[in-house]
Amino acid sequence: MDSRRRGETGDFYISATEVTFDQFDAYCDATGIQKLEDTYGRGKQPVVNVNVPEAQAFCAWLSKQTGSTVRLPTSEEWIYAAEGGNKSESHLFSGASSDADEVSWNAENSDERNHEVATRQPNELGIYDMSGNVWEMCPASNEICGGSSASIPQHCFTSSSTEIDDGNERSAIVGFRLVKQK
Repeated sequence: MDSRRRGETGDFYISATEVTFDQFDAYCDATGIQKLEDTYGRGKQPVVNVNVPEAQAFCAWLSKQTGSTVRLPTSEEWIYAAEGGNKSESHLFSGASSDADEVSWNAENSDERNHEVATRQPNELGIYDMSGNVWEMCPASNEICGGSSASIPQHCFTSSSTEIDDGNERSAIVGFRLVKQK
C-alpha cells in the first residue's frame, strides 16, 4: 500500500497502481484458483476479466496474508485520491498534467489495449493510472471509475464514473486497486 490519504471515511492508504496480473496470479497459485483470462498480456498489466466477488476474495486473502484489512475503495475515496487529495493542483485528469496523453492510456493513444501499470505520469500523490488504462471497481456505490484504454479522453476525467449492474460481469477493460484503512 502506498500514499496515506484523508477522505470522508477517515485515513486510508490507496495502492499506487491497479492490481496486476503478477499479483493476482500469486493469489491464484497460493489458493489453487484458476487464473483469469488475459486479453492483452499478463505480468505488469492490470488484472482484468475479474468480477467484484473475485476482487473481494483477493482482498480477503491479502488481508490474511498481511494482517491488515484490505478492500476495494469507495467511489469517494477513489475520487479523492484521483484528484490528488490535499495536494490537488486541479488537473482535469489524474496526473501531473491536464494533457490526457501524458497521464493516461485512452482511445487516442493506446491502440485500444491496456498497458503495463505506471507507464504514464502519476498524480500529485504518486498514484498512477487513475485516468485511463482500465476502469476501476468501486462496488460500494455500484460504480467503475476513471475511464479505460478504450475511452475517449473526456471519459478519463477524475470524476468519470459509470454504474455497474450486479458486479458479476467480467470485462477486458475493468480492474481494481486496493485500499487499506489506517
